[in-house]
Amino acid sequence: MASRSGKLWRHDSAGFILVDALDGHLPGTVSNLFVDHAGALWITTLEGNILRQSDKGWVVYGREAGLVRENLVGLVEARDHDIWASSARGIIKITRQSLDAVASGTQARLSVQVFDRREGMKSATCRGGFQNMALCDSAGVLWFATLKGLVRIDPQQVQVSTVVPQVHIEHVRAGDEHLPWPDDRNQAVMVPAGTQRVNIRYSGISLGYGEDINYEYRLDGVDTGWVHAGVEPVARLPDLRPGVYKFHVRAVNREGVPTPETSVVIDVTPFYWQAWWFKALVLAILIIGAGGLVGFAVRWHDNRERERLHQAKMLSEERAHSARVRDEMEAAASSNRAKSEFLATMSHEIRTPLNGVIGSADMLLDMALNSEQREHLTTLRASAESLLAVLNDILDFSKIEAGHIHIESLEFDLTQPLRDVLEVLVPRATAKGIELVLLVPLEVPLLVRGDPDRLRQILLNLVGNAVKFTESGQVVLGVTVIPNATNQAENSVKLRFSVTDTGVGIGPEVQARLFERFTQADTSTTRKYGGTGLGLAICKRLVELMNGTISVRSVPGKGSVFSFELEMEMEALPPYGGPLRPEQVMVLDDTAAAAESAVAMFTRCGYLAQFTDVPSKVIRWLHEVSVYSHDTCFLLLDESVALSSDQRHVIGAAVRAGKLRVILAALRSNRDISSDDFVVHAVLRKPILDPDLLLAALANNKPKPVTVDLTPAAPTVLPVDSTWGRVLVVDDDSINRLVISKQLEQLGCQVDLASDGAESVAMARLHGYRIIFMDCRMPVMDGHMATREIKRALRDAPPIVAITANTTLEDRERCTAAGMVDFISKPVRKPELLRVLIKWLGDRRSDSDLV
Repeated sequence: MASRSGKLWRHDSAGFILVDALDGHLPGTVSNLFVDHAGALWITTLEGNILRQSDKGWVVYGREAGLVRENLVGLVEARDHDIWASSARGIIKITRQSLDAVASGTQARLSVQVFDRREGMKSATCRGGFQNMALCDSAGVLWFATLKGLVRIDPQQVQVSTVVPQVHIEHVRAGDEHLPWPDDRNQAVMVPAGTQRVNIRYSGISLGYGEDINYEYRLDGVDTGWVHAGVEPVARLPDLRPGVYKFHVRAVNREGVPTPETSVVIDVTPFYWQAWWFKALVLAILIIGAGGLVGFAVRWHDNRERERLHQAKMLSEERAHSARVRDEMEAAASSNRAKSEFLATMSHEIRTPLNGVIGSADMLLDMALNSEQREHLTTLRASAESLLAVLNDILDFSKIEAGHIHIESLEFDLTQPLRDVLEVLVPRATAKGIELVLLVPLEVPLLVRGDPDRLRQILLNLVGNAVKFTESGQVVLGVTVIPNATNQAENSVKLRFSVTDTGVGIGPEVQARLFERFTQADTSTTRKYGGTGLGLAICKRLVELMNGTISVRSVPGKGSVFSFELEMEMEALPPYGGPLRPEQVMVLDDTAAAAESAVAMFTRCGYLAQFTDVPSKVIRWLHEVSVYSHDTCFLLLDESVALSSDQRHVIGAAVRAGKLRVILAALRSNRDISSDDFVVHAVLRKPILDPDLLLAALANNKPKPVTVDLTPAAPTVLPVDSTWGRVLVVDDDSINRLVISKQLEQLGCQVDLASDGAESVAMARLHGYRIIFMDCRMPVMDGHMATREIKRALRDAPPIVAITANTTLEDRERCTAAGMVDFISKPVRKPELLRVLIKWLGDRRSDSDLV
């Protein structure tokens, strides 16, 4: 039997067996099976072959036997035992007599007749399929399925045509020039010397075959057999050597029957140097000069031998050099592998203690704290996150070199990463007496789409460098809007981020190579400032990955300005819900950038504000307020501004009269500024980053001597489901186990602990945990093996989540391959734990028998 795919199968006591060959003949793609009147099996193939079973074995009829059509799809036997085949180009009749003669070897070609549209068929393409699409009815009439209906053929009424086309040679050309025929057609046509191509045109005379006439030709002395020319009536004979040739041509009808051949003789005349006498002359000259050439040949052979020896030496040296290069490449690859392993180990070893630091800080920040405690803890967490950022920088640079870095596209508040960066660097700047300023003008959109983490990473490097290389003065982090370009999208904005400092500056010779990796302005071994020179290279690559540009302007001794430009999508924000509040605000600060930043924040909070650096202007403003305004006014006073006794007296009178509230801006929020002249309502640490703290200071209407408890609102409480049930935490580090278990308990989970993979497998078999948090690198049994063991031991295993300090793509793929369903990188955050609980437990709440 034949399958739908054209494979041939036979069935015996062993079952169905695929037939690869029949007596050494490859069946090809079988299209149909047929059994004739004598019980012999016939096979048709899409390659255009017919296979016949006989007493002596299998016989194959193909193109060499005269089958001129391809894609045989059906077979049927007429009453006179002739075989009829259907194909993709018509219906073929093959006489039984010729089939037997070819099978016995007494005849080389089959006697075939082709029927197509010339005989009235609407379509010459016959249908094929799993069933035979050709049959013989009881009356001996043959039926065939075509693309345009059935074809009915009565074999008794079919007449065999014996007409074959006649071939006539029209003319012979040398290139484009006609060559004259001799008077006697049996004589040769003379072809001039140097002819590059001889064209012979011929034609077949037949009104019954039309375009189905094919031609074959043969050139004696050149072609060993007949060359199939198709329907082309021209034979092109290029580059014929001088001599006499006989050209034969014949036509082949659509049944493959050739006509008697027609021939012509052509004589290609030689040039004089191709004549026999010229060759004889050359031979004589060669013989005469042979003696002289022998000496030359000997010398040439000696030179050639010396050259061969030299080349052998060079080849040996090249092979030695290639071996050294290969060894160096293997050493470099080994070094790269060692570097990757070192980075992975370093990541794990640093992230593990950071998990305890950041996790503990997060839990403490969820407790009731005063403002100073919260400030210190916030700084502690920010510093730990800064260390984590340094680690990520190193890993990111490795990813950048390998081309594995990925840029996110997220919606975020533009000021958040800027505030985070300054918050991290405030302690360092305060210790050096440097003022940090965040300047975000009102025209800058606050809600954008981009990669906040990469933006934070770039700014942390740039602002950190500015603080490190500045001994006094200020560091300003600013954002400005660049006017729209012609090719800029409608909903996008181009922003310039700049970091301006009053530090040591950079010379022109260093600026040209400053963004290269491991480059520093001071390269001496006794340099004052540390660092590896890697941060700016990372910044440049990250900015370029976000389709931006980065640059530097600096004057030695006068500071530097690092800036980069990024195009970001703007997200629509609802307009401010009303006019600005009528309260008047005056900012007194001797630093213009800090004063401008404060005015912008007041405006975004809904208050009209102005600024000055002259105390006398504040006194005039107070007089105007007392006369024309009945509202309470606010004075944001910078601690560095010196006030005279008279000025302090006027300010104090306004405070006692209830017309003025004073808010002090200082580098330290606990600075003692006690004065007999006036008291302040609040002290805000510079830079002022949090609008909530500013609003809380404005709302404080009770004068207090120095400090005001401006503890911000309690941190956002994450939704807690007390029915998460029993979970298992597996980690070999006791601090990590403690931190993660406390975080899960705060989320409402009942937590069990295991210190290695083997212990986790045993506990998973004893208890029905709803979810397992599995560390990957542990002694005894690592997390990947433990996951496989749990999956193998438990039919309904709980979801297993990887908690690991290894954060590369390969690590994630290893976790997935082991059967882990999710991935949490260290340090672990409570929102990440909550996300995993909601995702994998969802509405599956714990049952009483699991708790």
